[in-house]
Amino acid sequence: MTQAIGGAGVQVGFGWLGMAPFGLLLGQMINSGAGIAGLGRDFFREDRNKLPSLSFNGMRKMFHAYDRFPKYSTFEGLANTAGIQLPVIIIAALAVGPEAGYLMLATRAMAAPMTLIGSSVAQVYLSRAPEELRRDSLGEFTAKVIGGLAKSGVGPLIFAGIISPVAFPIIFGEEWRRAGDIVGWMTPWFVAQFLASPVSMTLHVTGHQRRALVLQLFGVIVRVGAVLLAAKFAADDVVEIYAVSGFLFYLVYVYVVVIVSGMRLQRLIAVLREALPWVAIWTTTALACRAAIAFL
Repeated sequence: MTQAIGGAGVQVGFGWLGMAPFGLLLGQMINSGAGIAGLGRDFFREDRNKLPSLSFNGMRKMFHAYDRFPKYSTFEGLANTAGIQLPVIIIAALAVGPEAGYLMLATRAMAAPMTLIGSSVAQVYLSRAPEELRRDSLGEFTAKVIGGLAKSGVGPLIFAGIISPVAFPIIFGEEWRRAGDIVGWMTPWFVAQFLASPVSMTLHVTGHQRRALVLQLFGVIVRVGAVLLAAKFAADDVVEIYAVSGFLFYLVYVYVVVIVSGMRLQRLIAVLREALPWVAIWTTTALACRAAIAFL
């Protein structure tokens, strides 16, 4: 709450003062670092007695035991960010008109609820995954998490994708109708990402940091390559092709998680099938709402 309110408050406040670029930068810093003072205070109040147990030799041993994280995970994070940001920058540079702005609004509108639910599930998953790995039940645990995500989040995402082309002009104004259409195109991407991201730490829990890096580099190549090819041969459909490339990347990501966790593919199909009634309810409701809005 501190990070979200502090970051957004600073960005909006500096925007009103006419200092938007600096406000965006400072707000992002606060969004990333707010709360660190409270964490430090709690540490010295509750765990200060553990400081004497720290030693240089002990820290060196732990560094060598987990040296794959700085070796690979740092570059994995950079590749992940590049795969998200570079295509948008390329679209902004090459596309005619405000296409990048529409894409950013569509992404922001859908990312907020996905991040809220996905990050919470990811924290719970990471806290239990090492123990499940020791019990040789990581595959089943991962399947249950994916099944829960499918039941709780896939339906609302599909609902948003169906209704956004008619809802965006009402909420944001007629000039933003294109952003609603983009949300519809990106819905398969959002669904695959919603299922893959919370359980992506499987690769780290199982010690496959190198594979995680290769996977993110693959994502950069696929998405950036798709945008560049679309800009050359199908400039009018560059955003749509970008959306398809993102879906393909996260589909591959889910498959890799299934393999690494030891989950049987039949088990994944089974938990996804269990979510179909919930998805059907959301889909039917979305179609009815879209028809009602169009009629009005």
